[in-house]
This record gives sequence, C-alpha cells and structure tokens, in this order.
Amino acid sequence: MAVIDAANKVVTLKVVYYGCAMGGKTTNLATLHRLTDPNDEQGLVSIATQDDRTLFFDLLPMDLGRIGGLSVRAKVYTVPGQVHYETTRRQVLGGADAVVLVVDSSPEAAKNNAWAEQNMQENLVQNGLDPNTTTVVLQWNKRDLPNARRVVDLNKELNLANRPNFEAVANSGAGVIETFGAALKGAIAAVYAKAGKSNLSQEFIDKTVDQALAQAQERAPAIPGSSAPTAGQFEHRVDMDAYREKWAEEGRDRRIMDQESLLREAVQSGMKLAERIDDLKSVHAINERRGRLMEGLAWLAPVLTDPAAAPVPPDTLKTLLEYTSRTHGSILLFAPKSTSMEERDVCPGGADPLNATVAENLGSTAYRMSRPGKAKLVEDLDTEVFFGAAPPGAEQLASAYLVPLACDGLAFGSIVIYARIAESGFDEVEQQFWDSVARFFGLSLHWRALRRKLAAAAKKPATAAR
Repeated sequence: MAVIDAANKVVTLKVVYYGCAMGGKTTNLATLHRLTDPNDEQGLVSIATQDDRTLFFDLLPMDLGRIGGLSVRAKVYTVPGQVHYETTRRQVLGGADAVVLVVDSSPEAAKNNAWAEQNMQENLVQNGLDPNTTTVVLQWNKRDLPNARRVVDLNKELNLANRPNFEAVANSGAGVIETFGAALKGAIAAVYAKAGKSNLSQEFIDKTVDQALAQAQERAPAIPGSSAPTAGQFEHRVDMDAYREKWAEEGRDRRIMDQESLLREAVQSGMKLAERIDDLKSVHAINERRGRLMEGLAWLAPVLTDPAAAPVPPDTLKTLLEYTSRTHGSILLFAPKSTSMEERDVCPGGADPLNATVAENLGSTAYRMSRPGKAKLVEDLDTEVFFGAAPPGAEQLASAYLVPLACDGLAFGSIVIYARIAESGFDEVEQQFWDSVARFFGLSLHWRALRRKLAAAAKKPATAAR
C-alpha cells in the first residue's frame, strides 16, 4: 500500500505492470523512463535474466509534484510474465496501489493474455487486495501489428468490469503516458480517500496528473514507429550457469532445493537493493542541492552590498530561482497607505498572483499574509487561497512559500516563491535557503534606509548657536 511520510509530507505510490511474457511490460517502463526523464537523472533499475527477459522487476522512481498538500512519488515495477515465476509475481504485486495489465494484441498471445488476467486476479486476492476496488488499467499493446486483434474483442474477453483501457505501442511511446496517467489517477484518488482527503475531487486529481505528465506526453510520438533513442537503464544480469555451478561444487542439486523459499528471499533482497540504490541517489542529490544553494547565497551577498546597485537589482530573483530550479516568484514591498504590495520583481513577469487576489476593504492576499511578519507555507493554493478560481497565470501553481523581509523591527515586505504542479514542494532545505535570502535582503534594505537618513541629516543646515 501507499507509504505516507507525514513528517516530510510525501506519499509514495506503488504501480505494478502485469501481463504475459514478452507482452511489453518492461518496454513500457523503458519508454516511460525515456519520456519522463529524458536526461536520465533518476535511472531505471532492472534485474534481468541472461536472455534479457525480466526476472524480478524494474524499479522506476518518479516525483510527480504536489497534490493536496503532499508531494506524490511513484515507484513503478514490472513482474516476470513467465509462468514458472509465480512466487515473484505475487511478491512484487503485494501492496500495489494500481495495476496495469499489459495485453499483447497479437492473435497467438490470446491464451497467454487470458492466463495473465486470471493470474493477476488470483494474486491480488492472495495479497489481500480486492480485485473489484483496486485500480486496474488495461493496455492493448502492439497495436502496430498488421494482424492485431480488434479492441472490441479484447474488451469482451478481458475487460468484463469495463475498466479504463488504452491502445498503445510501447516501443514507440504511443499510449504509454495515457496508460500510466490513468493508473496514477485511480491510485491517488483511492489513497487520498483512505487518508481522509476525500475533499479532493476526481476532476482536480485528473487535471493535476495531466499537468504533471504534460511534458512527457509532448515527447511521445504522435504515430507508431518513432525513431526516438532507446532509454538507458541500469541492469544487473543474473548468470544462471555460474549460479548452478556454484551449487554443484558443493555437491547439491539446485533443482531439488526449496525453490519457492529461495526465490521469495531473492525477490525481497532484490527489492530492498533497488530501493536502497534509489535512497542513495536521493542522498547524493540532496547533498548536491545543498551545495548549489550555498553557491546561490555566496553569489547574492556581494550583489546586495554594492552601494552603486539598486535595492533590488534586476534579475536578482530570477537568478536565485534558477539555483532552486524554480521559475515563479516575487519580491513584494509594503507601499505607503496601501493595502496592496508594491511589486518590485515578478518572475517570469506580469502580476503576482497573491497580490492580484484582492478582497474588498481587506487588501490583497499577499498584503494580508505578509502583515504578521512570519514565514508562511501555503501547501495547496487552489483550496486554501483561490478556492478553485485561480487568477490568470496561476493555474499551474500548486503551493507557495512567503518569507518576510525585515530587519531590526522594521518590516519591508515579503519574498514569495511558487511551486508549480509538476514540481516538488518546499522542504526544510529550501525553506532555510529562502529564509537566508530574505535576511540578506532585509539587512540590505535596512542599511540603505539608514544611509538615506544619514544623507538627509547631513544636508540640513546647522542650527545657529544661541
């Protein structure tokens, strides 16, 4: 089942691709990886046999941004389709939040498809999952075959429950994102309902997932037969001949051992290994990110202490946003006798969404949220601030972090940073970065205010002595 990390506000979903051997499960993941992670920043973990058919699983970690105040991650697995890997299938399917049944559209695969569908149902029950309520999406793969079976016939045989279904050509990318998106939508709705967040409508969840996968969808080919490059992947191949020889040297016949127990242990160890690799990558990424944020602060200090520069130098915020891999933010200052903020810098341009949201006699939302002089994290702008009616330009924004600009009791305004739907939320590391940025700006503005006062005092004529 989904793992909810309340401390870090992260929910991790498990999606499993199921189906007969050679039906296209691993190809789906390789293509999904290529489309969602073209720079191979996450990597694709694969454990395969010598003939390159998946023995255990593929693990594809993904970050889908924020939904309902939580960062949503997905770990995607495949199971081996060969009949004799029953224990492995059952182990990997355990705790699935959504299942994608990949169906081979070729006529010769009809019996294997029927077996895979029945086997999926049985293993869902064996894992304590209700086949009637668990999110299951069907994918009719290999639609580019000249003799591909009709979808209407496949539905009659394999989709009596009328589940979501999509045509696809996994090796080209056609239909891959649509299938995965449908699995996510169902899984998120079910998990959030169990977590007491049933106030999120299915329409909102669908829209958010579509926006999170929009760029990947744009990369998918419009027609089958795309010449896109093959996705790179990490593989650990099992040398079965060497494995059997090892046991033979010890005088034991590998074939008469308790194969189910041994395979179960191997599956569990393999899954822990893959997840450990993912964790190590995450730690490495966090350390690199901390170093980059420190570089950002080191760049900012001399910029703000230059007496010849403007109080808010042009493109300063844009550069700081680049250090955090974000694109939206504003520097807002209090304006005399006004209940709206003075927009000193708005990225990527236009009006600040919170400052543009004005309530009669109360002023702008940015003004009201900045007056207390405390940092504020808005986890879900749509439900907490905009109430489903986001202003123009804010439809893609999911959350915001407001940090006050102040020094020595004087409040100057706020820095507001926005996270888009497809981006992760503001963790403690990034909040500390923007807190430090705000302190630098507060000191700079205070220093410049004192300089102006001293300069004004120096211009006053000396009072004649009496």
